[in-house]
Amino acid sequence: ILQAHYRSTLDFSNEALQGAEKGLKRIMQAYKDLCAMCGVTRQEKPYGEDTVEVAPETCCADSEEIKGIFNGVYEALCDDLNTPVAVAHIFDAVRIINSAKAGAKLTGNDLQALLRLFDDIVFGVLGLRDESAAESGKGRDVVAGLMEMVLEDRAKAKAAKDWAASDAIRDHLKALGITVKDTKD
Repeated sequence: ILQAHYRSTLDFSNEALQGAEKGLKRIMQAYKDLCAMCGVTRQEKPYGEDTVEVAPETCCADSEEIKGIFNGVYEALCDDLNTPVAVAHIFDAVRIINSAKAGAKLTGNDLQALLRLFDDIVFGVLGLRDESAAESGKGRDVVAGLMEMVLEDRAKAKAAKDWAASDAIRDHLKALGITVKDTKD
C-alpha cells in the first residue's frame, strides 16, 4: 500500500503483493543487520515512544549521503504523504546498510542516524513491522496456547454434556475460520 500514493490507483495483484513482501523482507533484514552493527537488540517501538526530533536538521549523520536520505524521507512525507518516494529513500538506506555489512565504513553517528530513521520513520510513522519475528516467536506461542485452552474448555463442556457450551465454542471458532471436527474418540 505504501508503494502507491494514497490518491492514486493501487495495483492490488498477486505479483504486487509478492513484490511488496520481498521489499519488506529486505527492509527488515537491513534493520537486523544494522542492529547487529550497532550492537543493540531489535527494538521496534510504537511511534511516539522515545522519539526525538525527526526533522532533517536534527540528523546526526556524518555522511552527506545519509543526511540526504534522511532529508529525502522527511521531504517526501511532508509532500502530501508521498510514501512511494519515502520508501525509495528507505531502500537507499538499505543499500548503504548492505554495503556496510560487506565492509564499507560507517561512523557511529551514521549508524545512529540510520537507527533513528528505522525507529522513528519505518516503524513509527509508516507502521511497518517484522511479522516473521512475531510469527516465529512469542506471538505464535501465545496463539497456540490460547487454542489449546479453548479446545480444552470445549472438551470439558462435552464431558459434562454441556452441549450448548460445546456448540457455542465450536460455532465461535468456525466464525473465526477455524474448523473443529468431532470424532468418535
